[in-house]
Amino acid sequence: MQIIPNTLIGRTMLILIVGTLIIVSDLALIYTLILSEEQTLFDWVIVLSVVLFCLFMIGYVISHQLIPPLKQLSQGARRFSTDMHTIALPVTGPEEVREAAQSFNKMQEHIQRFVEERMQLVAAISHDLRTPLTRLRLRVESFSDEQQKNKALNDIDDMSAM
Repeated sequence: MQIIPNTLIGRTMLILIVGTLIIVSDLALIYTLILSEEQTLFDWVIVLSVVLFCLFMIGYVISHQLIPPLKQLSQGARRFSTDMHTIALPVTGPEEVREAAQSFNKMQEHIQRFVEERMQLVAAISHDLRTPLTRLRLRVESFSDEQQKNKALNDIDDMSAM
């Protein structure tokens, strides 16, 4: 049986419930302080300090649970934008972040595969065009008209450069 939920919403709700219980207990302290006949500024400062500290801790725990996995996802996306062969993201954190990391990794694989297939296709087309261009060059070399020969060779060079 798992006590701590493994989703962002579940973790946030658990933290908020615990925080609410802490704040209610602090409010009970404030209420007893109000009813007490010996109220001092020091008592109020202590109670308010405890309330503020509890709120700070709740915010810290929530942000500590949410921010690191999202930063990791953001950094992975930034790395992939500059280096297509970067390593896959680790699939850790709450359920939603793990799903996002898995989706990102699949997207990265699909893009890498697409680019590799495209490069292979361009290389194959380039290779297949070299033979006819070479044959054309040989035929053009036999032209007697130098002007037409130069124009045709320039066109062949342009096609070769493509």
